[in-house]
Amino acid sequence: MSRRFPAKVLATVAALATAGLAAVGLGAAPAYAADPEFTLGGPSGVVLRPYPNPTGGTRHAETVDFTVLNPSTDAAGAFPGAYTVTFDLAGLAHVADVTFDRVAGGPECTLTGTTGVCTGTGVGPGRSTVARLKITAAEDSQPSYSGTLKVSGAAQGATFTPFSTKVTVGAADLVMRPLNLKSGMKPGETQPAAVAFANKGTVPADGVRLTLRPTHGLQIRERFSNCEYREAELDDIHSLPMAGYSAMTCTFPGLYEPGAVYVLSEPLTLKAAGHAYREHFVYSIVEHTPAHSASSQGTGRALTLTKRTAAPLAEDLEPSDNERDETIQVRNTADFTVYGADVARPAVGEKVKAEIGFRNKGPAWIGNQRTDESAGVVDVTVPEGAKVTGKPAECDAVSASGEPLTNPLGAPRYLCPLASIVREDADKPLPFELTIEKVVKGAAGTVTVRGALPAKPELPFDPDATNNTAKIVLNGKGDTAPSPTPGPTPTATPSGTATTSGTSGTAGTTTTTTSVTTQGALASTGTSVALAAAGTLLALAAGAIVIAVSRRRASR
Repeated sequence: MSRRFPAKVLATVAALATAGLAAVGLGAAPAYAADPEFTLGGPSGVVLRPYPNPTGGTRHAETVDFTVLNPSTDAAGAFPGAYTVTFDLAGLAHVADVTFDRVAGGPECTLTGTTGVCTGTGVGPGRSTVARLKITAAEDSQPSYSGTLKVSGAAQGATFTPFSTKVTVGAADLVMRPLNLKSGMKPGETQPAAVAFANKGTVPADGVRLTLRPTHGLQIRERFSNCEYREAELDDIHSLPMAGYSAMTCTFPGLYEPGAVYVLSEPLTLKAAGHAYREHFVYSIVEHTPAHSASSQGTGRALTLTKRTAAPLAEDLEPSDNERDETIQVRNTADFTVYGADVARPAVGEKVKAEIGFRNKGPAWIGNQRTDESAGVVDVTVPEGAKVTGKPAECDAVSASGEPLTNPLGAPRYLCPLASIVREDADKPLPFELTIEKVVKGAAGTVTVRGALPAKPELPFDPDATNNTAKIVLNGKGDTAPSPTPGPTPTATPSGTATTSGTSGTAGTTTTTTSVTTQGALASTGTSVALAAAGTLLALAAGAIVIAVSRRRASR
């Protein structure tokens, strides 16, 4: 017998089918993504050495790369078509001369008059170089001349965001004078720091900002009202580029002339703290820009600058000489030490905590912030009969001979590197979880702090090596295996929680604790049997119900 459906039902089914086809892309017109948009880029500004060179010699060219950014992050977003990048150099007349330098694998570039054109095919994901320009000051240029270089792009099926940059002839060139600080200081000793800089450029500097960065063991005693101060960061050091350094940032308004030297009106006082060891002092000068936020503002008098005799012009405008870094070795020591653990009478199968760790008892701190190398390593040897089932994240599993292992647990030895900065009062717990696999009389491991390199285990700053090693003792108290104990004795608590505790009659087995929460004050003895019997009856009843239902269905 056939069945007929109303027309209204058929129309509804057809509409649903059409919607389903559209959802999977069938039966509908395809949708195309919008044209990709690329962004052209380059330096925010270009500063040229004047022509002729103040000290003679050949013209100096600045090499500048211009780029295109494809926002896609994978190969599927690569643009395969041809493109053109155009450089408008008309704004550089009487300012700069430009030539193209070949970029390996880059587009072909030609220069006609004041227009440069680069043609290429394919824009891959991310940022890539589209042109490399060599820019020199024009022969008829003068210091402070400037102009704008404009860059635009075009492609069939893609759009380009244009870019422009300012090109300037000449600039201020601020150079820090070396302080030549005295090394070999004693804790508590001071020395003056007569900070000075010169403008060896071709135009005045419009205000300057002086930044002084001593490491944790050096202190600048003065506090000036035009300076901001920030304390050294010693935690989470791997995320901080200047970890271990404090900062003093001072601003000085006004014009600072080319060819002149400027000195602080009074020298600063550097003091070696009681925890000083190997210290660094970084000092830099830049044209005035808004300073970074600091923790505190000085409340004393203002620090000022004094103009001194003229200095000769430098060979070039070079920002790398705006900063200097000096090392001061302080005659001090640190005392690295470790502490072990004494776990008494563990049983086979038991999990125990070995609360070991590292301390620096000072007085000196240790900082390797220049190299970011570990200040040392804690070397842990696991006691016989125990297996590591939990470890600190910073500890790496190695073989007994020190070879790295892929499995982080169960190794016979672990290396736990210290940070590159260790405070004078550092205390670093390194807890391990051990599972007892075998009770071994006199089982003991070791915890040792040493140099980070196995070939150089000594700690040159630590003259006392007597406390550099400790033990992990598993059967320390009495040094014997556990004795058998009577069987479990059940007890009842007022809340109705029945608790069974104790160890089994076999020596070395794990202590067990079980609890059953009951309604009311049920006696603990026999409760498990009653529950088991009830469970059996419920299972039999359920089986009977299933059989009855099956027979009823079969009889239909």
